[in-house]
Amino acid sequence: MIKKLLFLLVLLLTATTGAWAQDTYKVSMKDGVKDADKWTVKVGEGQAQALPIGGLKGDGSETVTLKYNGRLKVKSVTATSDAAPAAEPTAANATATDIGKVVCAAGHLHDAKTAVPDGCTAVGILGKVTETGHGLILALQDATQQSWNTINGWASVTTYAGTTLKLLPDNAARGTNLTSYTTLGSTTVSNWCVAQKSDYDAIFTNLGSTTEDSDGKTYDDNVNAYITTGVGGTPISGEYWSATENNDIYGWIFHSDFWNAVPKGGDRSLRPVLGF
Repeated sequence: MIKKLLFLLVLLLTATTGAWAQDTYKVSMKDGVKDADKWTVKVGEGQAQALPIGGLKGDGSETVTLKYNGRLKVKSVTATSDAAPAAEPTAANATATDIGKVVCAAGHLHDAKTAVPDGCTAVGILGKVTETGHGLILALQDATQQSWNTINGWASVTTYAGTTLKLLPDNAARGTNLTSYTTLGSTTVSNWCVAQKSDYDAIFTNLGSTTEDSDGKTYDDNVNAYITTGVGGTPISGEYWSATENNDIYGWIFHSDFWNAVPKGGDRSLRPVLGF
């Protein structure tokens, strides 16, 4: 007389899963479903009879218990998780840990100081992310030189990154180096803008600048390494306007050594940002 074999196997599973989705477990026998009705499968508080089993929900940390009550010799049992794959990183779900990454035209974030994959177009460097998930992308190229008075006459954009940006109005202002963008994939962006003094200060700080004066951080080789390495951007060099006024006569510029207030009427370079 063949005695029935009671086989108990406990598997502890860990799964990489986002907070937005539960794991769904599947349990099956490697060589078919012989004696399939002899199995009891339990995941957390969920339980089912007979193999194959699917659809038992969990968060990736449950004990999966398989109990066999039959005559087969069990060699191995495998439990796998069908958790939803992690969302691809994009500007829309960026956090402060993504600062320095390359943003492509499809909105994806790629490792800092590396080339984007074939078929992608690098747009800029993620330079600032706020607590609300909005931020600024620093351009890889300069725009056309302008005076501060001209910049101040451009439309204000206030819905991105908790700041006030000045929108470059047309192709003439953007120049030949900057493609116009109102979306990066599914991420809505502001099109190219001049940022405030505090924005550039934050971007340069976030990208590791060590150059500063009493008025804030400015760009250096650490900042330019993000712009040039892998993605072929043009380094920041010379003097650039911010959108911030110093007083009725002067506006703020940043230079490789300092911040300075200079007369608003002179033409100087622009290194724009995209707000998202």
